[in-house]
Amino acid sequence: MKKLIFGGLFLALIGTAIVGCKKEQFTQSTPNENTTATETKNGPGYWTDGNMLIFNTVKDYELSIFNLTTDEENTLIGDITALNYTSYAEHLINQGELGGQVTDLIGDNMLNAVLNKARIVRIENYIYRVNMQTEKVFVLPVANISEIDDLINEDRSNKNIRQFSTGDDVIYLAEANDPGEKCGGIGGGVYPCYANVYDGQIIKTFSNGVVWRLNPFVRFFRAGVYFKLSSQFEVWRFATANSTSNGQIVNNISGNDLSIEMFVRGPEGWWKKRPCNSGSIGTRSSGLHYSEGTYGNYTKTVYSGTRNLNGYYFFVQGRARYSNGSVTTASPYGGRNINSPY
Repeated sequence: MKKLIFGGLFLALIGTAIVGCKKEQFTQSTPNENTTATETKNGPGYWTDGNMLIFNTVKDYELSIFNLTTDEENTLIGDITALNYTSYAEHLINQGELGGQVTDLIGDNMLNAVLNKARIVRIENYIYRVNMQTEKVFVLPVANISEIDDLINEDRSNKNIRQFSTGDDVIYLAEANDPGEKCGGIGGGVYPCYANVYDGQIIKTFSNGVVWRLNPFVRFFRAGVYFKLSSQFEVWRFATANSTSNGQIVNNISGNDLSIEMFVRGPEGWWKKRPCNSGSIGTRSSGLHYSEGTYGNYTKTVYSGTRNLNGYYFFVQGRARYSNGSVTTASPYGGRNINSPY
């Protein structure tokens, strides 16, 4: 049984360094559509050929990743990475265990599990290669799977490979040239409560002068085949209360007599996915969003799916609560208002 570390622990392990873009010299054997020796059909609509994760239909993929709770996401990640292929998440962990430089080129736990080590996934009739550094998604028909090395190397001289932006509704454009861009799409980004993590609210001071600072934020992640709006927080460790560098994310805050409370600003959290229609709007009530007392790096998904957003109004703030009932001052609000009614 394969074993992985997920959630804040995994992201903290990988880090967020960016590397330059270059053509990959990656060799992957071409899957044989007729083989059964390495094929494992498992779960509701997904399986593996030993090389990549395969979703039978677009609907299977949509249902698998739509608006998952944190527990549901962790369960799905565990289920699919237990299959007989090397996910991108496992590839990064393996690199770290071998002493290599570990650089997460995707930056999302769910997508890191869906993609394989070449950052590709097959969904119904097409195979998708995601490049977050260039903000491009490359698409190859399954009928041309023998040319998969060209897809991995993003070889645009191959006329069977199409290129899209990570802001496009790529799956629908690939499947049917659906004019899914109507009503516009928005950019991604991180919108923190503090401009610098070292300005975050001090929530714990240790006898040696070390402090923990709380950094809440809103993040909208775009990857062409996967979009996620989330509220997140990080607890950062600094050597002193005056430190402005060399901070480190604290993975686990349990046993320290505190929990983190996150709040949504009124009148409500609001988002509209693309294309816009009567069923494309989601909301989240204002007030207490959640409380977390274990992880020091935590993500609460608000929206996840296969469509980009047309807009959203979502702001969060955070504070620490102690077992005696006392609380810290809440952070300022961080978030974004774009194309919303507020």
